[in-house]
Amino acid sequence: MYVKHLCNESSECTVRHDSLPYLWRVQDAGKWIAFDYNVGIEKVFCNPDNSTYPATYKAAGHGMNTVLINFWKMQCSIGKVQQLSTPSYVTCRTQCDATRWCWCWYWNCGDSAGEVWMLYEDTKPPYQDVLESRFLTHAELACCFEVDEFQYELNFTMTQMNIKTQKRQQVS
Repeated sequence: MYVKHLCNESSECTVRHDSLPYLWRVQDAGKWIAFDYNVGIEKVFCNPDNSTYPATYKAAGHGMNTVLINFWKMQCSIGKVQQLSTPSYVTCRTQCDATRWCWCWYWNCGDSAGEVWMLYEDTKPPYQDVLESRFLTHAELACCFEVDEFQYELNFTMTQMNIKTQKRQQVS
């Protein structure tokens, strides 16, 4: 997918173009249909505390339809949901509209800070770019990292496991 005004190809370019660097769609009766308010969906999606969002789209011949998007499953009541975006920054570092994903995990601090979402950028070593690259290539199904004295394993079924306790939690 490309942003309209940033494509270097001619008017014959066959790649999807849009005015935003992302596009949310729902699969309805075998066809992908764009949601109406992509900015609202993206804003809610970017906060990992949110897991659902009610979104509307124009159903073919049926007027407007509202569904509840489940971001964890990328589904809604009628089927699949997808987010198209510009290429990842790890594959297109020179492209000005490349998407920069922020990988984060849920951390129970055990103190007054409580439970918070933490960026993998804050791990040792910082894994933001490594995770994005491995996720895109599927070259490795799991990565290990440390936070303070704890060791974790992350797999791309979007779960993280404490190696010592074997406790699992979701990541975003």
